[in-house]
Amino acid sequence: MGQLAGVSNAERDESEEIVVEDHDDEGMLKKLLKDLDPWTAWAYTPHTITVLILGACFLVWASGALRPEEQGRDHDVNTKAGVWAMVAVFLGYFSLQAPPTILIRPHPAFWRLVHGLAVLYLLFLTFLLFQTRDDARQFMKYLHPDLGVELGERSYGADCRIYTPENPHSIWAGLSTVRYFEGKTYEWVGLSQQPSLIGKVRRSLGQFTPAYWDKDQWNFLSGPIRFVQVMGLVIVILIVEVNAFYLKFILWIPPRNPLNSYRLLVWWIIANPAIREYNSFLQNNKPIKKLGAFCWLAVAIVILEVLICVKFGRGLFPKPMPTWIFWFWVTAGIVSLLTLIGWSIKLARDPKPVLIRNQSRDSKKIQ
Repeated sequence: MGQLAGVSNAERDESEEIVVEDHDDEGMLKKLLKDLDPWTAWAYTPHTITVLILGACFLVWASGALRPEEQGRDHDVNTKAGVWAMVAVFLGYFSLQAPPTILIRPHPAFWRLVHGLAVLYLLFLTFLLFQTRDDARQFMKYLHPDLGVELGERSYGADCRIYTPENPHSIWAGLSTVRYFEGKTYEWVGLSQQPSLIGKVRRSLGQFTPAYWDKDQWNFLSGPIRFVQVMGLVIVILIVEVNAFYLKFILWIPPRNPLNSYRLLVWWIIANPAIREYNSFLQNNKPIKKLGAFCWLAVAIVILEVLICVKFGRGLFPKPMPTWIFWFWVTAGIVSLLTLIGWSIKLARDPKPVLIRNQSRDSKKIQ
């Protein structure tokens, strides 16, 4: 899996920066800055006070705090402006003060911003869960003016082909991309060391590409417990995908509404660090383990989305599940359970050492 973490002289994990701040050691700070590329060192040093002052000035200008109070201004306009300002302050705080993440490309602040965006989405779902179905539908008008209107009847799943010719092509394209990045040599050089303008431009654009490429070893056939752990990840991914259809139908969101794309975008940027954190959690052999922040947020968001679908979907699907589908899943569940039990008994009677190769960089500091 491609990691967007930095590895060159132009970057360092900001966890070093945090240690410097906590201990207030000027010598460590000078050493850190000496290792950074001189052209980009400023981007990897704290600017919390500067951003605080600039942010305060922006709020003074946007809120009109120093201007005479305007009479007759629309109440809805003030409310929306206040909500968006609150969101901006919330994300700004996370971008500056949130803990460092496992990924730091293109910049650590970006992934801290993503962290704040995930928390914001979690809070939004929590608020929505405590509303009634009709109130939730009407509340969506604040996010997009075209919402809050009942959708017309439309067909879902009309194309039920088991095989589509596009699927193998996309799989081949994905595998080819992975093999390209896996076979590539990553030798990053600082921006100031590039000899030409073209080289500096290419190095700047390279900041948005993986700094190195690691394989996440899932080893899902190493034992029944690991198999269940990996299948749990697959089930969560499938739930995220099916939730999109339920949320669109229940909350009256048309398929072409941009909110659907925004949700997919949020899930896409959350999934990158979340899946890596989950893999690190499984590979960790310590007796006490902690799930990563992004992975924890992803699971919490899935739970809230499911709760919203269950609460607001009550009564909207009067037709029961077809009997044959019900018994198919019951049979599949029983067969899976018996297989796992037999697998566990076999391993208990004839234990064999199973070598699980850990991440090549797990024991190293991500730089």
